Amino acid sequence: MRLGVLQIVGIGLSFLASQDVFSALRIVPTEYATIQEAVNATASDDTVLIQVGVYEETVSVPCRPMTIAGEYIFSGDSTDIDFCRWVAPAGHRNIQATVCGAGNSLVIAGLTFSGNSAGGGLDLERGGIVVEKCVFDACSAFAGGALYAADSELQVANCVFTRCHAATTGGVVYLDSVRCVISGSRVEDCGASGPNGALFRFGDRSAYFDNVAVRNCVLPEQRALFDLTGVMDTVLFTSCVISNSVFGYGVYQSSGLCSIFKMERCNFEGNTIRKSIVSDDVLEIGDYLISGCVFRENHSADFIGVAAMFVCHGHYGFFRFTDNLFAYNDWLDESCMFVVFYGNELISRNYFIGNSSSEGIATPCVVYAYGVSENTFRHNVFHDNLTAACAAFVSTEPIAQVQNNYWGDPSGPYHIEMNPAGLGDTVVGDLDFVPWSEDTSFLSTAIESPLPVSIALGYPYPNPFNSEVKIEYALAREQDVRIDIYDVLGRRVSELLGERQGVGVHSVRWDANGFASGLYFARLSSADSRAAQSAKLLLMK
Repeated sequence: MRLGVLQIVGIGLSFLASQDVFSALRIVPTEYATIQEAVNATASDDTVLIQVGVYEETVSVPCRPMTIAGEYIFSGDSTDIDFCRWVAPAGHRNIQATVCGAGNSLVIAGLTFSGNSAGGGLDLERGGIVVEKCVFDACSAFAGGALYAADSELQVANCVFTRCHAATTGGVVYLDSVRCVISGSRVEDCGASGPNGALFRFGDRSAYFDNVAVRNCVLPEQRALFDLTGVMDTVLFTSCVISNSVFGYGVYQSSGLCSIFKMERCNFEGNTIRKSIVSDDVLEIGDYLISGCVFRENHSADFIGVAAMFVCHGHYGFFRFTDNLFAYNDWLDESCMFVVFYGNELISRNYFIGNSSSEGIATPCVVYAYGVSENTFRHNVFHDNLTAACAAFVSTEPIAQVQNNYWGDPSGPYHIEMNPAGLGDTVVGDLDFVPWSEDTSFLSTAIESPLPVSIALGYPYPNPFNSEVKIEYALAREQDVRIDIYDVLGRRVSELLGERQGVGVHSVRWDANGFASGLYFARLSSADSRAAQSAKLLLMK
């Protein structure tokens, strides 16, 4: 029985030092002069072990399960991946494989595929496929620069894609009817040239991305990082980082529908975005959920039709956008964060710090609200935004409801007619922002400083509480932070946190067992920004 590459050192769970874990080893070039000869000699579940060297050939894999791997699976030395280099002849792929059914599997591990000028890296069809600990460098093709797969179950783990390109779409990966999981991988300096070009193209079924980093990728005009076509049941992004890249859309749905779309704990930083992070003209998404993400120091290009990072059209089954941080983003047209239309949305517990928008077709702002209903846009925190925090067109009917948000000061937002004494961020137009968060909920104790605001205390919940409360806060920069609990006499009764933390939305819990019922205050402070904020906590036993 073949235990598989996932269990070998450096690739998976444990070190299995003996070749007895395989049905048979076919070693290239010690036993077989070429990779193709070794592949042809395999029985089911055999392993072709490729020794360190440079190999120039294209290989056709027969219809039986096998492993094709480099010496790394035994040595655990990552340099063996670099020096086990497979170069396909021009116009051909390195591996052409038809795996023949879900019961069969192909594992490819510990290899570098490089310098393919036209044929791309791997062409894999009809089976269970694992690609792990591989490097794809300078692979290009008409579609699917590094990897093309169809009618398969595909796992890609801990791989590196650099300088890969497609003449049409799928500069990195092109998938058709594939259930795909991509994890722990890095994408750099890749692109696609077609009118609907994308780095990753998915057609039908599902796609899961976990801990994938995309950086320094430049896509022209409206082209996307991720393109969804056909019927997708689930698309999930977790803990992914998109940085220093140029693109039209982050995620684009060019046709079909998507039942569930989720983006959790992802980071978009330092990008130039010509359109939106998620396409503003999607055909249909069922449940649309974005939570715990950071959008920092992105800006828009001067491109016609730019609207916002996110446009909520109201034709989703349910749109939920919670616990995200927007900091220091700069937009050239309309809203820099949201355009929110009528619909079934919940936009709550988000943090908007130091953002700006200019040259809009209407009033530049952070959030445009079109007919937003009551309790849809609530418990959000705005601080020191350089343009209007929220705006609505005068003709909007009904009036947008944006109550119960914190606008940066207990006096509420500044509105030229409805609240001219407000010292918080500005709101503009016909919208209902009263009541804003109660004056006593946030007690600003900021020290006068030329430094921009980089901390924001959120809404503790539940509040009132009877035993434990969650205190949420956002950091727009890495810094040293403290959270302490004080009673009504100003005495510090508990020290919850004192450490250096990174950018993002964080939380800490206060266990109040042993404390008497009454009013307390959670105080967030930062020596780096020389500022502090406090929130009221009501303990009721």
